[in-house]
Amino acid sequence: MSTTHYVDHWKRQSSGWKALSPGLTRSHNGSFFGLSLYGGLGLGAVFRVDCLGRIDEVHAFHGPDGSVPRGSLIAGRHGWYYGTTAVGGDEGFGIVYALSADGRMKRLHTFRGRDGAMPRGSLLEGADGNLYGTAAEGGAHGRGTVFRLVPGAGLTVLHHFDGRDGAAPQGGLLQDRDGNLYGTTAVGGAQGRGTVFRLTPDGRLKTLHDFTGSDGAYPSRLVAAEDGNLFGTTLYGGCTGLGTVFRITPRGRFSLLHQFQGHDGANPRAGLTRSCSGALFGTTGEGGRHGSGTIFRLSEEGAVSLLYSFRGQEDGAHPYAGLILGGDAALYGMTCTGGTRDEGMLFRADDGGRVSSVALRSGAARSAESVARV
Repeated sequence: MSTTHYVDHWKRQSSGWKALSPGLTRSHNGSFFGLSLYGGLGLGAVFRVDCLGRIDEVHAFHGPDGSVPRGSLIAGRHGWYYGTTAVGGDEGFGIVYALSADGRMKRLHTFRGRDGAMPRGSLLEGADGNLYGTAAEGGAHGRGTVFRLVPGAGLTVLHHFDGRDGAAPQGGLLQDRDGNLYGTTAVGGAQGRGTVFRLTPDGRLKTLHDFTGSDGAYPSRLVAAEDGNLFGTTLYGGCTGLGTVFRITPRGRFSLLHQFQGHDGANPRAGLTRSCSGALFGTTGEGGRHGSGTIFRLSEEGAVSLLYSFRGQEDGAHPYAGLILGGDAALYGMTCTGGTRDEGMLFRADDGGRVSSVALRSGAARSAESVARV
């Protein structure tokens, strides 16, 4: 039985901080950046925790420069971090932005509807140094787009979804060594339950899998394993309707690996994370022994094992944002609620499922929605 200790995750009530947020991002110096959906001025914010555990607000969105940041920041090659907001900007359809380590913010693109709207997934920095991403709405058919952004040269739409080939892409993208992009759509496709797709460098989209409901529905982001196969989770579907874990090859051979039953977790929202050992880990937002969510591991053979069940008030509940690999090779995450103030908790987990607290020093800001320190 694993032991556990806990640290409350703070929020600032007066500025509308909410516990539900996107995930954390490891910075170049080993600390973490995170996003708050409604913090700062009430329109979302970027925060940072340094290597000493001090919490600082880096940027507060105010509307024209975007609002409601989604996905997670990505660390670029030249010291900049890149992200999106779901709304805000000149047209209200969201933006792509760059953020320096010291908090300088540059707006790279404002969505105008025809090129996409409401980007919700994390960006990808491609092998060519350009940024790739998805917008959940907008485009020629109003069902979302895949885009490439060349900083300083503008945005190009690579594909307009029409519903039949998927709709509402919001899980982010992966790129293989040949430049193909892989992703998911939350809905649409032949059965309306979402798809897995591949987009070639010349813009040809192929649907690799149409979810039917019995094998899952509403898929989240993909992760590539060491063997080149892609793994993911679905929020709903399966025999109980509580979500699934799946594997798919780059050519589209699909395998249903696990169907959540409730006692082993329910409704995984954030996809999987690969540890330093190559093992895959994930969280479920609900279910488990106490109904408050779980941490699970996926074996090389595709079997899911329950590592930890959250208990709610004592240690947090509903780890919606998933996991991130820290500089110490441990996995970090946060829960939406729980703790002494019911404001959520921060946790650290190792490969064996031992969950422990992270020492924090409450700085003057104390305004982060979720915090971690390595």
